Amino acid sequence: RHEALQQELERTTQEAAGHRSALDTAQRDRAELAEKHSIAQQDLARLREHGELGMQAAREEGRRKYDDLHGRHQDVLREKDKHRGDLENLRGEHGSLRSELEAARQRLRILELAESDLQELRKTQLQREPAEALLRAQVRELQFELEEDRRDGASRIVELEGGKREADENHRRVLQDATAVNQAHDRLETNLRLQLEEKDREIEVLRGSNSRRPSNGSAIRKSLWSEPATAASSSSWRPNSAPASPWLSDLLPGFEDSFVQKVRDARRSADAAIANASRVHVRMISDLIQHAAEIRRSGRTFAFGLREWECKHDLDLERRTAGSGVEASLYALRALREEAETRQELRPEEFQQVKEYLVLQVQRCQEELDLLRRHCTLVEVPEPIVDSLIRLASEGVCSSRDWASGASPLHWSAQKGRRDIIEFVRAQEGGAKMFNTRDHLGRTPLSYAEELERQGLAHYLRAEGSSALAPAPFSSPLASRSASAAALALGALPASASSSTTEPLA
Repeated sequence: RHEALQQELERTTQEAAGHRSALDTAQRDRAELAEKHSIAQQDLARLREHGELGMQAAREEGRRKYDDLHGRHQDVLREKDKHRGDLENLRGEHGSLRSELEAARQRLRILELAESDLQELRKTQLQREPAEALLRAQVRELQFELEEDRRDGASRIVELEGGKREADENHRRVLQDATAVNQAHDRLETNLRLQLEEKDREIEVLRGSNSRRPSNGSAIRKSLWSEPATAASSSSWRPNSAPASPWLSDLLPGFEDSFVQKVRDARRSADAAIANASRVHVRMISDLIQHAAEIRRSGRTFAFGLREWECKHDLDLERRTAGSGVEASLYALRALREEAETRQELRPEEFQQVKEYLVLQVQRCQEELDLLRRHCTLVEVPEPIVDSLIRLASEGVCSSRDWASGASPLHWSAQKGRRDIIEFVRAQEGGAKMFNTRDHLGRTPLSYAEELERQGLAHYLRAEGSSALAPAPFSSPLASRSASAAALALGALPASASSSTTEPLA
């Protein structure tokens, strides 16, 4: 046990020596660390001193940079507001330039059409130069004859002047005689008036002495020179006049306003353009009907003959010119329709009436322009309808027995929107009576136009139908006769008109 304890002691001593050496190493390391700590503290103090100065300089530099950036930011914001205002101005200018561009494009289209028409006119002028030369020669001959006539006329004038002087002298004498006669007549009339006034006074004296008074119903003249009183003058009968149709009356009659006057002027311009188009329609359809009659007599193929003739037609220039006039009226009416939205001086009911009026006029011009732009011919028209038109143009009659499927040419034209054929029928003798004819379903051309919402054509048919026979209603013949009898009793219709209203029903 003692040896074990000695061995344990030796081991403990060795461990203590190891620990002592480790402690000495740790102390040396601690001294080194303390020295390094003091050095680090000194460095830290120096760094802290330098850091505070650097941070202060950095703060000042940052503040200066912030102020600079803030000023730049404010400048940028001001430039942004300025650019935003410039952008709004540019957008407004862009809108105005776009509207000006659209108007310029419209004018350019019109100018292109005018240029094409001018080229056609130049070609026509070149073709007419030989005829113009012949006309110039004829004009020179006529001028020579005119000079001779002038010389003869000068001699006749001299003779007539002599006769005029004699006639003036005779006229002066006649005036002197007439003056003397008038003076004598005035003296005679004065004497007669004095005598009649004396007689009137005597009559008044005798009337005052008479105890009987005249009855209240009689009328007595105060003198022979006064007009006799008539009891019927205050209650004279006047026939009832039918109220004007709203389709035919003027816009807001009696209303004085510059914008309303502009609308009326635009409507008159549109009426003139459509009237010009109507004349072109009548000429074109008349030529087509005449050519169709020639084809029918020659026995050629009907549709091919019409197509062959269409290529040689010389009215296309007039049709395009009429279309340009209608298009110009259409643009003017559309501009007025947009301008009406900005008018604040009109009352709501007046604004609504102006708006509906402009919508109707725009639709009229649009339908007319579509018809003029279409290559409207007789190829698409059924042959029975063409035969009826040929018979109407040649004989002036178009019986219901000749209608295809129980419909007249006006019924077919109203369904297809062919106002050119309707205008041709109206121009023929007896054509106006067909405006109120009824087909096998009892319907008029106006019924088809209104059903298909062709407001422009319906307006035209309504306007033309007002001068033709009055259309019979879809009621029974007994109701029609009763209405006619009532109108005759009121004096609104003559006896002949009352009998004619039942003719479509018969």
